Amino acid sequence: MDYSIEKIEKALLEYFERNLQPLSDKKIKLIDIGVFPWHAKVEISFYVSGDSVAIDDIAAWSLYNYANMYEGGWDSGMEVAKDLEREWNKDNDILPFLFDFSSAVTSAEVRSVINKFNLESGFSIQILDPDSSDSENYCEW
Repeated sequence: MDYSIEKIEKALLEYFERNLQPLSDKKIKLIDIGVFPWHAKVEISFYVSGDSVAIDDIAAWSLYNYANMYEGGWDSGMEVAKDLEREWNKDNDILPFLFDFSSAVTSAEVRSVINKFNLESGFSIQILDPDSSDSENYCEW
């Protein structure tokens, strides 16, 4: 299967289902999905209660790039990342990827799994343009 929103959705579903148990003791305020097609990489980070760093300093979060895709165990994520890179090399436009990830993560199936986490009141998901220091959030949770 080539690049598609459905493939992203399947990969995100697998990721969040796999991490429900390991993160069961964390109260989650924010999930950041970093999309880096030029590096063939997707980073999923969690800002949790107890994090004392600035919320916009994602790389300093205690659960930054949690379960790094390059550490193994998220094969569907690796496939999506390779697809991202291939598509990126055709056009170099980040916006379609951001919208696709937003559609995938807000699908009924993925939303259902995310809602099983211990979420803080006001919880949200963000998908930002990594090339913009003042990016809007492309995910409407």
